[in-house]
Amino acid sequence: MMMTIKSSTLSTVMASIALLLLSSTTYAQQEQQQIIAACNPTTSAECATTSNRTCYNYTTTSSHECTTCLNGFIEYDSTCYNIIELQKETQFFDILSTMIDVFTPIYVKDHNITREERINRLLDSAKEISYWDSLVPPVYFKLKLNTESTLTNEERKMRLGVISSIGFDLEGE
Repeated sequence: MMMTIKSSTLSTVMASIALLLLSSTTYAQQEQQQIIAACNPTTSAECATTSNRTCYNYTTTSSHECTTCLNGFIEYDSTCYNIIELQKETQFFDILSTMIDVFTPIYVKDHNITREERINRLLDSAKEISYWDSLVPPVYFKLKLNTESTLTNEERKMRLGVISSIGFDLEGE
């Protein structure tokens, strides 16, 4: 027996699941925020200059750690790269080209989207990921570049059969 679900019903279910996940993490996130705080300026500068990373100060142990990439940087192959530098015709542009090859799924390689459009989609995703991952105290989720990072809405609809309206909108900030 085949079950069909209306697009609006699927969106409602997805939104409900997202709200459930967010509400269930509230307590854990509050606990995490009490444990992790911003580092002092000296330690923050050390993490920023040596590895382009955010500094977490663990209040319960009085220790610090250079963790996620700073806002404006994206992690690839264990290194934090400046997103703006990736766009320039420098040594980093080769890294960006490699990222496009890695993160563009095989099933869309013959699509009518130009390489420049794919690069722009990847960079837009990188900017949003960078913002969320660099917050101190950290958010309770971790974002990474993946095969969804270069897709258009039409390609997502082709793959999923529906376009979700759930997402981040940083335009209004």
